[in-house]
Amino acid sequence: LNEMTSIVGTGLDEVMRHVPRLRPLVMKAIVEAMMNVVNMGSELAKDEEALDLIANPDDTQLASLEERRTCLMQYATNFGQMLEQILHNEEHCEPFVNAGGLDAILGLFPCLMPSGIRFLSHVSCLSCPSVCTLTHSTTEDQLSTAFKCIALQYNSGNLVEKMVASLEAQLVMMDRIQGQVRQAFSHGAFDVERALSAQGILENLPRVPLHDAIEMADFSSKAKHLSEYLRSVVTLQWLCNLFAGVLRAGCQRSQESGASWGRSEFQWKKKLFATPAFQNMMAKVAFFCQSSNLEVCRIRTQDGFEERDRSRLKKDKVGESHVRYRLRIVCQEGAVIRNGIEIDSCANVGTMDMGESMCELVRCHAILHCERLVIRACSRTRLRSHYRNSLCFSNSSEIGPLIPSLNGKV
Repeated sequence: LNEMTSIVGTGLDEVMRHVPRLRPLVMKAIVEAMMNVVNMGSELAKDEEALDLIANPDDTQLASLEERRTCLMQYATNFGQMLEQILHNEEHCEPFVNAGGLDAILGLFPCLMPSGIRFLSHVSCLSCPSVCTLTHSTTEDQLSTAFKCIALQYNSGNLVEKMVASLEAQLVMMDRIQGQVRQAFSHGAFDVERALSAQGILENLPRVPLHDAIEMADFSSKAKHLSEYLRSVVTLQWLCNLFAGVLRAGCQRSQESGASWGRSEFQWKKKLFATPAFQNMMAKVAFFCQSSNLEVCRIRTQDGFEERDRSRLKKDKVGESHVRYRLRIVCQEGAVIRNGIEIDSCANVGTMDMGESMCELVRCHAILHCERLVIRACSRTRLRSHYRNSLCFSNSSEIGPLIPSLNGKV
């Protein structure tokens, strides 16, 4: 069943190649289905944020949101697999973009990340933030692959204009959310004179574990703005990576054919680098990158940071912690349950499917294993559940980067 969407994509490719008149209809249907998933993700994010404001949410509501998040992951993965089979054909790329497919891909990525307290929990569990991603790596890679297929086949000049507009819109939204974060956490100590400056953005966040911060008054409402800000930063990073890929693809095609972006090498360079929109966008991205790095350095050099960082990595002793850890399986092939950490010397005791999650009260070092992928865990989460004395091995891509001021254990 894991390969079913690839088979469907191959079949649609065959249909469109043999009956070209059906190509616009097929592309329109695919894009409409993708936009339905984007709308589902937007509604799910709103429901997750609304549930965070409830003091004692019902277990049925929590289970419903978790099931919807699981379905959303699977839908996005299926579309990524299907597009990979369709967009390798150059004839399909332009009809797909004309039908709104590019907007659908760009809109689907933010839906991969949870929102509200769930996203902050996902972030604060990281033990190695420098090598982790906030989104599900498999699904993110598939969407990026689909976009790269478009970049290699579609008109590079038009694609650059589209990406510049998307980046500019993301920067405007991020600046608005950044203002909300400053207002929520009262950043009066820092006089910010320039938009998108990250100076002091982490100053007044509580220096306590996330599960203790949640118990503070009004933190749930503030957490919404902090979560939105971090999600917007991740989306900006992804868009920048896509934009870099577009530039590389355009330069490569220009060197090979001499006329992929215009009538000459000089024309497409002038069209791109001389436009005020491009220069303004790049200046904003560069400034935000610089200010955010300086803010992280400022926080990491404050008194007490190293002590908090060491304490968050300590292994909890059984019975001493009241915190529950949850690990969701995000690898499409599922996960293998083994009766120990060492893969080669431990026996299989069960399996888990994509989207399933488990809980435990103890943190430990673990190796996460999928049927086709072995990576080191970033969650350090020990899971026993109904498998007695066993560990859960899975893809750990549902782990995010460290928030210096939220050195929590949730």
